[in-house]
Amino acid sequence: MAVSPLADSKFCSSTSCDIAVECLKMKRTYTRLDVENLSLRLISRGTSKLLVESSPQLATDLRMAGEILVWVLTKGMPISTIDIEDD
Repeated sequence: MAVSPLADSKFCSSTSCDIAVECLKMKRTYTRLDVENLSLRLISRGTSKLLVESSPQLATDLRMAGEILVWVLTKGMPISTIDIEDD
Protein backbone atom coordinates (compact mmCIF):
# COMPACT_ATOMS: atom_id res chain seq x y z
CA MET A 1 0.00 0.00 0.00
CA ALA A 2 1.42 3.38 -0.99
CA VAL A 3 1.76 6.10 1.60
CA SER A 4 0.96 9.64 0.58
CA PRO A 5 3.98 11.91 0.14
CA LEU A 6 2.13 14.34 2.39
CA ALA A 7 2.40 11.93 5.30
CA ASP A 8 4.85 13.25 7.84
CA SER A 9 4.90 13.91 11.57
CA LYS A 10 1.89 16.21 11.26
CA PHE A 11 -0.27 13.48 9.78
CA CYS A 12 -1.62 10.23 11.06
CA SER A 13 -2.65 7.45 8.75
CA SER A 14 -5.10 4.66 9.28
CA THR A 15 -6.32 1.97 6.97
CA SER A 16 -9.84 0.91 6.24
CA CYS A 17 -10.53 -1.48 3.38
CA ASP A 18 -6.90 -1.01 2.21
CA ILE A 19 -7.36 2.74 1.75
CA ALA A 20 -4.92 5.06 3.51
CA VAL A 21 -6.58 8.04 5.11
CA GLU A 22 -4.57 10.94 6.42
CA CYS A 23 -5.80 13.35 9.01
CA LEU A 24 -4.07 16.59 9.86
CA LYS A 25 -3.18 17.06 13.50
CA MET A 26 -4.25 20.52 14.48
CA LYS A 27 -4.11 22.75 17.51
CA ARG A 28 -7.42 24.46 18.20
CA THR A 29 -7.69 27.61 20.29
CA TYR A 30 -10.86 28.50 22.17
CA THR A 31 -11.59 31.80 23.85
CA ARG A 32 -14.00 32.53 26.66
CA LEU A 33 -16.43 33.91 24.05
CA ASP A 34 -16.23 30.62 22.09
CA VAL A 35 -17.16 28.65 25.22
CA GLU A 36 -19.98 31.08 26.03
CA ASN A 37 -21.40 30.80 22.50
CA LEU A 38 -21.15 27.01 22.65
CA SER A 39 -23.04 26.90 25.94
CA LEU A 40 -25.83 29.06 24.52
CA ARG A 41 -26.09 26.87 21.40
CA LEU A 42 -26.24 23.70 23.51
CA ILE A 43 -29.00 25.11 25.68
CA SER A 44 -30.91 26.36 22.64
CA ARG A 45 -30.69 23.01 20.87
CA GLY A 46 -31.64 21.20 24.06
CA THR A 47 -34.86 23.20 24.32
CA SER A 48 -35.90 22.56 20.71
CA LYS A 49 -39.44 21.11 20.74
CA LEU A 50 -38.61 18.75 17.90
CA LEU A 51 -35.59 17.35 19.72
CA VAL A 52 -37.39 17.15 23.06
CA GLU A 53 -40.15 15.10 21.44
CA SER A 54 -37.94 12.85 19.33
CA SER A 55 -35.01 12.35 21.71
CA PRO A 56 -35.70 13.60 25.22
CA GLN A 57 -32.49 12.12 26.69
CA LEU A 58 -30.32 13.89 24.12
CA ALA A 59 -32.19 17.15 24.72
CA THR A 60 -31.60 16.81 28.47
CA ASP A 61 -27.89 16.08 27.90
CA LEU A 62 -27.47 19.13 25.66
CA ARG A 63 -29.20 21.41 28.17
CA MET A 64 -27.15 20.01 31.05
CA ALA A 65 -23.86 20.43 29.15
CA GLY A 66 -24.76 24.02 28.30
CA GLU A 67 -25.75 24.79 31.88
CA ILE A 68 -22.49 23.30 33.20
CA LEU A 69 -20.50 25.50 30.82
CA VAL A 70 -22.47 28.56 31.95
CA TRP A 71 -21.72 27.63 35.56
CA VAL A 72 -18.01 27.28 34.77
CA LEU A 73 -18.01 30.67 33.05
CA THR A 74 -19.75 32.40 35.96
CA LYS A 75 -17.47 30.78 38.55
CA GLY A 76 -14.39 32.23 36.95
CA MET A 77 -13.17 30.49 33.84
CA PRO A 78 -9.84 32.12 32.98
CA ILE A 79 -10.00 34.84 30.36
CA SER A 80 -7.00 33.36 28.59
CA THR A 81 -7.46 31.04 25.64
CA ILE A 82 -7.57 27.25 25.79
CA ASP A 83 -5.28 25.37 23.39
CA ILE A 84 -6.15 21.77 22.56
CA GLU A 85 -3.97 19.60 20.33
CA ASP A 86 -5.25 16.52 18.57
CA ASP A 87 -3.68 13.25 19.67
